[in-house]
Amino acid sequence: MKKTSTVLLLMSISSVAFSAYIHGVDTKITRVSTFGKGVVTGDLFIQVEDSVAGCEKGYYLRSENAGKNGALSIALSAYHSAAKVKIHAYDSPRWPGSSGNTCEIESISLVK
Repeated sequence: MKKTSTVLLLMSISSVAFSAYIHGVDTKITRVSTFGKGVVTGDLFIQVEDSVAGCEKGYYLRSENAGKNGALSIALSAYHSAAKVKIHAYDSPRWPGSSGNTCEIESISLVK
């Protein structure tokens, strides 16, 4: 049991250790999506006007992420008011809903 726990701990640490932190830029949201079926059921997906290297296809939060509803609220507010946002993210793990470069949202902020 101890060996299994150690392996699982190392696996979880290694996935974070190999993720690059992607600093966002001020940009506008062009698409906000959630999904009702399939492997991405309940996920939040956001695309922006000015993408950054590594996140060209967009940003996501998985359905089980505790911050998903807050991020959705900010994203919808920004989208409907044409306000700018800044999204900071990690480039790994990639989102299963896209074959392109997507990043997992760490934070989303409205920018004035």
